[in-house]
Amino acid sequence: MSWHSMVGLPNDLVLFAPSSSSSPSSSSSSSSSSSSSSSSLLLSLSSALSSSSSSSTSITTTTSTTTPTLTTTTTPAAAAAAAVAAVAAKSLYFNTFTLIYQVMQLIFVQTFLKNQRTHIVNCSKHINNNKKQQERQANSDLKKRTRNQQNNKIINGH
Repeated sequence: MSWHSMVGLPNDLVLFAPSSSSSPSSSSSSSSSSSSSSSSLLLSLSSALSSSSSSSTSITTTTSTTTPTLTTTTTPAAAAAAAVAAVAAKSLYFNTFTLIYQVMQLIFVQTFLKNQRTHIVNCSKHINNNKKQQERQANSDLKKRTRNQQNNKIINGH
């Protein structure tokens, strides 16, 4: 645990904390520089607050409480697990999309083949009907011809 958290200093003042590996002679200079820089920081903050409050007509008093922040640290195993989960989610999404696409293709092919089969059946019916019609027409023409020939023989007297 660091000294600034034990004292209760905010985290932004960590920059002014003396290093633990410094020698005693350098710690006095760093502490004086940290106190001067922290005092300059406080002066700049107070001047900013006073300038902002002087421009407004009403003065409001607010009390602020610091809320503890939750910091999460990820271990390499957790990061790897998160990466694997992300890849698995992408793979699942891709596999689902591929499956939906293949089902749509199958439905399209089945519909197409059904329509083709219906078309072939209708064409074969049409062809059979045409053949029957041609046979009827040919039989009718043959009967007319033979009747005409017989009538001609009777008329000619043969």
